[in-house]
Amino acid sequence: MLMKWMISYLRLRLKVAFASNLGKISFYMSSFGETACIVGSAAGLTMRDWVYTQYREQGAFIWRGFTIDQIINQCIGNAMDGGKGRQMPVHYGSKDLNMVTVSSPLSNFLKLA
Repeated sequence: MLMKWMISYLRLRLKVAFASNLGKISFYMSSFGETACIVGSAAGLTMRDWVYTQYREQGAFIWRGFTIDQIINQCIGNAMDGGKGRQMPVHYGSKDLNMVTVSSPLSNFLKLA
């Protein structure tokens, strides 16, 4: 099952990176080579656990139930995006899935380290 999610994420990554190269979305940060670590770590958590991710951890969102459509809508920033386009691309989040929205300033995470 884990491999199925990893392959699903790899397909998404290729499509979104292509859209970024075409200028359809402003930017996208890939996690090439990091997929197994990200999805494997998410698989070890329960749905009650809160997850704090960074830009390149879309695989954790997919594992928790965030759909491909939700990822695309967030990257585009349209009305179907959970944040209604008010967040920068690749700043996913989901209260329903206990996934805290990605934060841009990395220094925000110093207190968690």
